[in-house]
Amino acid sequence: MNTSFYNGIAGVNTSQNSMNIWGNNIANVNTTGFKANIPQFHTLFSTQLNGASPVAESDQSYGSSLASTAMDLKQGSFVDSDDTFNMAIAGKGWFSVLGHNGNQDYTKDGRFTRDEEGTLVNPEGNKLLVVNANNLTANKDGGYTFNPNIDTTHLVSASPTLSEIKLPNNLTFPAQATKNVEFASNLDTSTLAEKIRPAKLESDFNALHDHQRKLMGVKDNQSFVYTFGKNIGEQDGLIKHLVCFQDDKVDGNNVDVDFTINGTNIKLTLPDGSKKKVIVDAIAKKLDDNNIAYDKTDSSITFKDKNKIYLTSNDKLFKNVAGAKLTYKYTSSKENDFTTIGDFVKDVQNLADIAYPKSVQVSLDNKGRIVASNTSKNTVYSDSTNINMSQEFMDNIANLTNDIYPGTSDKSLDFNHAYSGHSTDIVDSKGNSNNLKFEFIKTEIKNGEIDWQGNFSLYDKNNKLLSNTTQTFKFDQHGLLLTPKSVTIDNNGTPAVLHFDKNGGLTSQSKASDSTIIDQDGFLAGSLKNYDVEQNGDIVATFSNNKAGVLGQIPLFHFENAQGLEKLGRNLYSETDNSNKGKVFYNATKGYIAGGKILSNKIEQSNVNFAQAMTEVIVTQKAFSASAKSITTSDEMIKTAINLKR
Repeated sequence: MNTSFYNGIAGVNTSQNSMNIWGNNIANVNTTGFKANIPQFHTLFSTQLNGASPVAESDQSYGSSLASTAMDLKQGSFVDSDDTFNMAIAGKGWFSVLGHNGNQDYTKDGRFTRDEEGTLVNPEGNKLLVVNANNLTANKDGGYTFNPNIDTTHLVSASPTLSEIKLPNNLTFPAQATKNVEFASNLDTSTLAEKIRPAKLESDFNALHDHQRKLMGVKDNQSFVYTFGKNIGEQDGLIKHLVCFQDDKVDGNNVDVDFTINGTNIKLTLPDGSKKKVIVDAIAKKLDDNNIAYDKTDSSITFKDKNKIYLTSNDKLFKNVAGAKLTYKYTSSKENDFTTIGDFVKDVQNLADIAYPKSVQVSLDNKGRIVASNTSKNTVYSDSTNINMSQEFMDNIANLTNDIYPGTSDKSLDFNHAYSGHSTDIVDSKGNSNNLKFEFIKTEIKNGEIDWQGNFSLYDKNNKLLSNTTQTFKFDQHGLLLTPKSVTIDNNGTPAVLHFDKNGGLTSQSKASDSTIIDQDGFLAGSLKNYDVEQNGDIVATFSNNKAGVLGQIPLFHFENAQGLEKLGRNLYSETDNSNKGKVFYNATKGYIAGGKILSNKIEQSNVNFAQAMTEVIVTQKAFSASAKSITTSDEMIKTAINLKR
């Protein structure tokens, strides 16, 4: 009978311990990251009854006691937070912190923030332990510079080196000089140019467009006749110059004939008063003697030649005239052949100098127009006749072959190049942003190939030219780039390579470019925008230049028996022999395996089940009352037994 006292007392003690545990769980129902304790009980001891049945086990137990408290490792619910460094672990794993005693402790409470020095700490000031990338350099101004050259892809090792981490506000991602620029576009070779630029003296006519942006289509061996002076022009495939004569008046002076035609000087003297037929016949005889082609009448001579008539006079019978068949050639080497505008200007100037010495100045203005200026006091006469030149070309020079009055100029319509222009900003080694301009001018169409002149110019922010280079780009008949595939420019002290064979490359086809792609690997310095924590624990800094870098990684630790951890209070736990040491999951092939996900801007709440806890409190209270009742009942039974003896 006395054992009932012991059983009752053991029950009261057990219920009191249970109440203490469940009361503590309820008290921590709002404690961040708290893990509930579940009380576990066992009997104290028991004795075998005498004469026990061989069929069933028969014993008598003597009370109960608290055997242990098991930590409930179920995950608590998550709530949102506006602090990036408030973190929760989805799945298994523990944060590691530096305890105030200098030991490495563990917690599920992820309420970390940056202190005044930028160090990540929890509300009690314990510092979060991470694998630090050690890629920040202190500056003289108190700020820090991020080093992007340190590899941060595998920070956590099998035995990671842990330390606190400092995340400063004044952090800069350094500029990187541009070393490579990739350019992809189509240079439109359509008959009608979308964009144009004025021609220059070195411009080849076979790639030029007229004033209406239409390709003139000038081809090899196309010709026309250009003349200065009166009574000279083209007829029957020949250049002809008509000279008419009158009877000489008797004035006491002989008739002096002195002129030069195509380099041959014709000189003779006739008697005073010679008739015009006599004059014509005498000149004709001299022309025959020098094999100079002509036609004549009794009063005129018509000079004729397939290619040119240059006539300069030293007498009163003739006037200076000049006319020539000007022929476009892919390569000009002969007199009156031309390839470029410069060649053409030179040929026209030569004709003007023969017919009107020191009276006409031929040039090219900045709008791509050929200009003939009459600086004399007399009218200059000029004309042109088409042989087989493109009509667009002839239309463009029509205004140039009018009569030019004293002190005035005649201008052709403008000659133009098809043009394509683009620009992008690149960064030099000093961290400056400079503007790189791409200019492509169609310069030649020949032998199935298309040539564009590429001009590449670098300007600083004040539009000062830093460097420039020019390269001829050659394309095959299909518009595919032959050469060059790349061009190197001076990027204000360091080389930068422009690539034209990436991302579809540079082409020259008869179509508008769908898009132009310009990629470059340089960037300006960037200031810190914000910090983020990735699910794998990477602490990432994002910068204003759209760059980002990993400063460290938060490892998650695991235990062979997490329930064996010792609670230190304030949501801290320490490892024990029962829990074994904390370690990270690491695979020789895959490397670090977190085993859980770190969720930024989240906090894990207590995992106490309030309904369960209250139920257990009620049950415990009932058990306590029942155990207490068993004590009083046992007391009554003893009293009754004593009274029986009396």
